[in-house]
Amino acid sequence: MESEPLLSPALSQTAHPSETIDFVAECDPFDVPTSETIAFLTRCLRPPPLRILEVGCGRGHVARQLLRLGYNVVPIDSSAKSIHIASTLGLSAIHKDFLQLDDSPYDVILFSRSLHHFDALSYALDKANMLLAANGRLILEEFAVDQITEAAAQWLYEMEDMLRVAKLIESNDRAQTSGAALRRWQNQHAANIHSKEVMLSAIRRRFDILSVETAPYLYRYFCARISPSATGASALRCILRLEQSCLNTGAFISPGLRVVATSKKENATR
Repeated sequence: MESEPLLSPALSQTAHPSETIDFVAECDPFDVPTSETIAFLTRCLRPPPLRILEVGCGRGHVARQLLRLGYNVVPIDSSAKSIHIASTLGLSAIHKDFLQLDDSPYDVILFSRSLHHFDALSYALDKANMLLAANGRLILEEFAVDQITEAAAQWLYEMEDMLRVAKLIESNDRAQTSGAALRRWQNQHAANIHSKEVMLSAIRRRFDILSVETAPYLYRYFCARISPSATGASALRCILRLEQSCLNTGAFISPGLRVVATSKKENATR
């Protein structure tokens, strides 16, 4: 696999000082994964202006921060509920099926934990390739369902127990199911989600992959459940750091997957 250094534009060069993102004093738990995603994106995005399509924008937190950094972002999601929440942040998010989108070329297409949901994976990637400008970038922050291990699942449930004892999350009867941790986790996830290798193989057939990396992901399971307070956000940040430490030491592998690829259109006959 070919690789190249990811671009690392300084935030001071892409945003007004007053708009530079500061998550040090996070008070919303959703700020924690948002800051993690933005840190990843600022390593692999060229400076503004760039036209970015975010597929699966969810509540709109990432799109809002990218807009603050000066990017031209078009956030879309197939969930009407998510679009409504995003609109409360002042975003003009679009309620639309990505496969039905017909638009002018984008410099970047970002799949925010959404590609693994597409039944027609090849069609989704063909659509992305069609919507990308020549030399455009495909960026994925994804969920590799097959990458989780017994140790990782056990760690997840131990973190959940700790948060429950600390009264930072409410009891979840589903999580109380007995049995081996990995089996419990697998029983809670759809069996038809695309695996890491299936996604990478489909991407390689259409794009030149620049980088693939494993990233923390398990902490995200608590974002919507943990106390929506500064204490909850601080606890979530600690869990993120613990998960990253486990990845660094090889204690376990998390299901977080990040991919950066570039369109092959510059070599195509049009």
